[in-house]
Amino acid sequence: MVRREYLLLLLCALLLPSTLIAQIKVSLQAPQQVIEGHSFRISYVVNSQEVQDVSVGDFTGFELTYGPATSRSFSQTMINGKSTTNSSVTFSYTLSATQSGTFTLPAMTVTVDGRKYKSGTAQVKVVKDVPASSTPSTPTHQRTQRVGEKVTDSDLFVTVTASKKNVYEQEAVLLTYKLYTLVTIESCETKLPEMDDFFSQEVPLPKQKSLSYEAHDDRLYGTVTWCQYVVYPQKSGELTIPALPFDVVVVQQDRSSDPLDVFFGGGVSEVRVKKRVKAPAVALNVMPLPQSSTGFSGAVGSDFSVKASLSPQKVDANDAVQLSLVVNGTGNLKLLSAPEVKWPSDFESYDAKQSDNHRPTTAGATGSVSFDYTAVPRHGGSYQIPPVEFTYFDVQKKEYKTLKTDSFNLEVKGVAGSSRSKYSGQEDVEVLNSDIRHIMTGGTGTSQRGARFFGSLSYLLVFPIALLVFVLFVIAMRRHAASTADITHNRHKHAGKVASRRLKLARQLQKGNRREAFYDEVMRALWGYVADKLGLPVADLSKDNVSLLLSQRGVEMNTIEAFASVLEECEFARFAQGAASTTMEQVMEQAADVIDKIEEKL
Repeated sequence: MVRREYLLLLLCALLLPSTLIAQIKVSLQAPQQVIEGHSFRISYVVNSQEVQDVSVGDFTGFELTYGPATSRSFSQTMINGKSTTNSSVTFSYTLSATQSGTFTLPAMTVTVDGRKYKSGTAQVKVVKDVPASSTPSTPTHQRTQRVGEKVTDSDLFVTVTASKKNVYEQEAVLLTYKLYTLVTIESCETKLPEMDDFFSQEVPLPKQKSLSYEAHDDRLYGTVTWCQYVVYPQKSGELTIPALPFDVVVVQQDRSSDPLDVFFGGGVSEVRVKKRVKAPAVALNVMPLPQSSTGFSGAVGSDFSVKASLSPQKVDANDAVQLSLVVNGTGNLKLLSAPEVKWPSDFESYDAKQSDNHRPTTAGATGSVSFDYTAVPRHGGSYQIPPVEFTYFDVQKKEYKTLKTDSFNLEVKGVAGSSRSKYSGQEDVEVLNSDIRHIMTGGTGTSQRGARFFGSLSYLLVFPIALLVFVLFVIAMRRHAASTADITHNRHKHAGKVASRRLKLARQLQKGNRREAFYDEVMRALWGYVADKLGLPVADLSKDNVSLLLSQRGVEMNTIEAFASVLEECEFARFAQGAASTTMEQVMEQAADVIDKIEEKL
């Protein structure tokens, strides 16, 4: 027993150095993109301070201006009685990018406890700088605006590029929307609307966006591909994808003039400003598909393949068989129609069930579409299911192609004309030869000849009761209409007072700096006012309905636009954090002014 304990201790002692050695790592930290002529810093970090020797390769494409600068760090933490020690040494180099292009930073080799360890390499892209007259000392896309400074169309804009301008119907077109900015942005929201002439799918992109440098009109912009969509034109002709709006939140700073605030490191507050920019419309020339002599499935794309399977291949009469067809490829997979399966004439067949397994990519939808066909043979015998043909239009070769599956042999056991079905897996399947029902036996329940309801005692009693019920119904409806009219009139008359009370409550919320509740209350005041003034139910409240009704009643278009603008400001304020109290004051004044102007007209 003692020897076993010694052996375990010896084994731990032997494994401990190798475990410590295996934990040694050398990592390289460097930016992915820099500007030609600008300096930047890279760091090699070793998670051990027992570094005995250091060597690094040549910095090809860069000029070494300083380094290496060595720094060490040490930390010790205690968690649940267990002590953890972390130490590292960092070797920093300052480099200057001498020419544009993509260059590889060399690896660093270090020696720890007599063993050598090597870091990885890293690629850095060097972009050209713009003339000094138009470029500040720091990259312009990092500039933070001052509060009140206008965000111009040259400060922030979006471009769109189409992968193709001349396409066929149903051919995939990739739309790439790229954001250019000289100011600091916090968020951006957009969505391609539903279009009658196009079917669209969004291509997934990383949620975390990172800016890169790009020169445009002699200015250096921060750029990022914000979103991509694949669209499929549904008809031929000159089609236009409308301009796409982007709602961008720009960060602006407000610096205090108080020297005490500046001395203590404060005096800087941030304000979020909403800026709407639009990507331009895109015009496409859509050509009609050529005439097809074979059964066209509607597939347009490339690299299509098809395979099929029949299960089972031996069944009893009136049992179901299933043919599964899988189409793979890239194109308009979402819009395919099921190819025709030519079952024998005495088979009862059903509509195919479709299931999709594809994803949108920059080339179109990629993946597969499955079609499951169900049929029931009604007679015994040997049958052959002919090959299934799948015809698609190849956009690369600009011609139709037809793919065929193998044929299938099916053995069906049973007596011809048998009507008893064992299949219960599909509700659509019904047993043949069962449409003739048994003749009902027993009494027919007929009445005697000459017996009539009209003119009978029952008729004379029912008629006046029905007439009385009708008269009472008419009276009740008139009272309800009068009561409704009074309610509508009262709502219209007191709409302004109700809105004023709500704005007073919003004023109290403003003083308490309860921003979200403040904007909600202003929206309730505006929506409640127009609902009462126009006699609209809550279900019919929308900006379009309200704008139309206000215009019909003589309210000026400027007032209508101001009403919609205040609502948009309130909606926007829910995600624009950090707005100043003066913004709430402006919203309050705008809301009261809009209500007063509408009150004058109505």
